Amino acid sequence: MAEIRASSQLFVTADPVCHQMVDLAELSDSDRILEPEAGTGAILRAILEAVPLARCDAVELTPR
Repeated sequence: MAEIRASSQLFVTADPVCHQMVDLAELSDSDRILEPEAGTGAILRAILEAVPLARCDAVELTPR
């Protein structure tokens, strides 16, 4: 685990890119989404804006 934390970096995804990814994913309210490196939460915010009833779980190895 120490090796993972030492090599972790934050890569922020721009909001327009997040929205485009969500559109391409064609998610529905019954989907369950796992975000393995949530970072700032930009992708999850875009998902929940588009699909408010989707179940989202986020994991962050390097909390800030």
